[in-house]
Amino acid sequence: MSKKERKCDYPEEEREPEEKCVNPTEFSDKDIEAIVQTNMQILDLTEYGMRRQRAKKKSTELMWSNEAEKWVIVYKPVNPNEVVELDANEILVPFSKARMQRLACHLKTLPLFYASIEAQARGKATRKSALALWLDAQPKEARESELYKALEQQYWEELTKQGEEEK
Repeated sequence: MSKKERKCDYPEEEREPEEKCVNPTEFSDKDIEAIVQTNMQILDLTEYGMRRQRAKKKSTELMWSNEAEKWVIVYKPVNPNEVVELDANEILVPFSKARMQRLACHLKTLPLFYASIEAQARGKATRKSALALWLDAQPKEARESELYKALEQQYWEELTKQGEEEK
């Protein structure tokens, strides 16, 4: 089953800007570059699992918090050529900690958030949509597990049942 066969649309952003957040009218060209580049990285975070990344220049690590529903800046800066291990909710960006603290509220929500219990509890995802996203986000090797296959079967049974109820 391919990702295209499942509906995993992410809802529109609904977060309120935080008080410390810089007003978009005050963005510098570098701020805009940081937001665009970081959001592009965020939208690529659609699969669970660890990965390694080498910093090309002095960088800042960001970590998504499902509980707070926002990006948190990791305290320690990352030096050029340093290799860091990142989880599915972490990114490394080539911008300063101070800049990212000012701009964090303008960043996109982590796509994987919509597969979380927190998103379901807040009404931002249904159990079915969260399960579909969770299935899609599994690394290739996990897709061979019995748990994955059972959950995939459960997902399709629920879709079939829903379709029959709507008739």
